[in-house]
Amino acid sequence: PLLGAWHRLNGVFGRGLVISVGSILLFGIAVALAGFLFLNTAAPRSLTITAGPAGSSFQRNAERYQKILERDGVKLTILPSDGSAENLRRLADPKQHVDVGFVLGGAAGDKTFDQLMSLGSIAYQPLTIFYRGQKRELLSAFKGLRINIGPAGSGTHDLALALLKLNGIVPGADTVIDETDYEDPARALVENRIDVVFLMGDSTDSSVIRKLMRDGGVHLFSFVQSDAYARRIHTLNKLHLPRGSLDFGSDLPPEDIYLMGPTVQLVARESLHPALSDLLLEAAREVHGRPGLYRKQGEFPAAREGEFRLSPDATRYYATGKTFLY
Repeated sequence: PLLGAWHRLNGVFGRGLVISVGSILLFGIAVALAGFLFLNTAAPRSLTITAGPAGSSFQRNAERYQKILERDGVKLTILPSDGSAENLRRLADPKQHVDVGFVLGGAAGDKTFDQLMSLGSIAYQPLTIFYRGQKRELLSAFKGLRINIGPAGSGTHDLALALLKLNGIVPGADTVIDETDYEDPARALVENRIDVVFLMGDSTDSSVIRKLMRDGGVHLFSFVQSDAYARRIHTLNKLHLPRGSLDFGSDLPPEDIYLMGPTVQLVARESLHPALSDLLLEAAREVHGRPGLYRKQGEFPAAREGEFRLSPDATRYYATGKTFLY
């Protein structure tokens, strides 16, 4: 039937005119189809990230991401938060208008979040433990002391409880578990209000560590069983703080120190557009790819799968780089 109609049109209008009209129609259909596909696959021009408290490393990193994404015409809105736990709650809640956030390894606990995926790990978050008095090699030696682990719901609090429990120290026994949210926990230690303090995040800044280690009565705990802890708790990493790495002249620390810490993951909802996934990972490489106290050049971002499955787009990015959609 179509062939017959084609011949009839040729007879009425002439072959050249029919071919011209047909070509125009086909071209119009192709343009319309291309426009439809583009509009349905084009990346959004805005993103929302749930970051951290004002002035925190999470907040500062988000601001650096914001400037990088702005170069590519994408607006990044930053939502302040209390930290990793609140970021995870926001990402898991479909009513919250967020696309991506920073989440500590171990924050998910035993829960599963099928609607979330990881774009990879972007940094280590070292846990430092300072204590007064005689030197101690095992966490179990802190039994009977006043131990500050930060407020409930914080990443430091949950990790500290898990580590103490492995060493037979639990709340309610003869050990005082202090959950006070001190504005300056290092000062509380020096002033003898507590005997031990667990610090993580911005409280582990090298300047804070140097300040505490210069106090003759304060020690930085070294995990002599670090390999065993890393095997028992799969979200923890063994971190090496070499002798003199904080201050060569003062020889701080005066010996090799081994710390433990989870990684920070860049977690997104599974609806994240592939091109924006590439854009975020390019920003992460620019921000986190440089060497630091606990990381080597180019070590981050890294395709490390933890509690959240690594997204297909991130897997492809780490294998072959960004796509044409980028």
